Amino acid sequence: MTPSKGARSPSEEVRRRRRQGAAAGSAAAAAVLLASLAVQAGAKAAPPSTTADIMFFVGQCVMVWSLHIGHVVYIRRASVPGLAIWLRRFRSGYGNRIRFHRALGEACFGFARPVTIQDSSFSASLTSALPRLWFMVPLALAFWVTGTLAVALLLFIQGITSTAVFVVGLLAWTGVFSRALLALAHRRGVIERKWTDAQITRHLDRVRRGKRLVGRGVEVLKVARSDDRWREVVKQALSRADLAVIDISDLTPSIAWETGQAFDRLRAHRILLVAEEGSVRPKVLSGRLTAAGISAATVERALGSVVFYPADRRTTVMTRRLRYPELVKRLRQEITWRIDTPGGR
Repeated sequence: MTPSKGARSPSEEVRRRRRQGAAAGSAAAAAVLLASLAVQAGAKAAPPSTTADIMFFVGQCVMVWSLHIGHVVYIRRASVPGLAIWLRRFRSGYGNRIRFHRALGEACFGFARPVTIQDSSFSASLTSALPRLWFMVPLALAFWVTGTLAVALLLFIQGITSTAVFVVGLLAWTGVFSRALLALAHRRGVIERKWTDAQITRHLDRVRRGKRLVGRGVEVLKVARSDDRWREVVKQALSRADLAVIDISDLTPSIAWETGQAFDRLRAHRILLVAEEGSVRPKVLSGRLTAAGISAATVERALGSVVFYPADRRTTVMTRRLRYPELVKRLRQEITWRIDTPGGR
């Protein structure tokens, strides 16, 4: 199917929506700021009371968050609807390897929202999980304490000494913090989503439309431990995807099956194969992909356009970080071409 005359390509639409998003974000931030100032002015004009103190405090909090609200509006409006499914074998730890998910999250921004599917039977190794646990728990606690101190400092600066106002502020901050932390834990795959097929379908549709936690990372959809369940979720996700990114560095039978499902449900130009440098043996891959039900001609074309990313097993952290911009640029070029190519899904 060819685009109609005058129709914008997806990349042009992204640029247009970014301009609209910047305007909408600025307008939203300004509107929230003015509203907060109006609330504060009304609270000052009212007779002294606990209610007036609470109104003034709420106005102060909203004013502080006005720029963040504007940024959220910009992010929501700047991206076209799209869903990218990232399929690969999960690793218990990265070690010195490139964190490919970081580059993918940046490259997909504006075009699609990347999601990967993880079986709940997967668990990180103790050497990688424990340091993260010991680091993240104190960090989350420190962040909550900092927010609590900020609430107290804001009340002190304004000369509000009411205990009721502080309790209201503390409860509001704790509620926002807990909700954000829970959403982040779901998104990172720390917590399994015990959902029905209908709930997963609705969630994928919401992710595609951008109705999710704001950010540029890859969302991990962790599902129950069951072969049938995992396969069904993969099929649902691919049926709604605009792009599939498949890491064939370690082509296990599961990854080969997922690759076959991707070629069954998406056009070949909407599938991007990636691999770590030095990990791919073309003859072995060709045989496994053909065994997964993919035609030999399609396999040959797909393997001819594999995007290789650096392994960097023995380089320094700084060297790896310097190579991320180059990888992001290459991935973005590939994603742009695949999204802009006529022919639909």
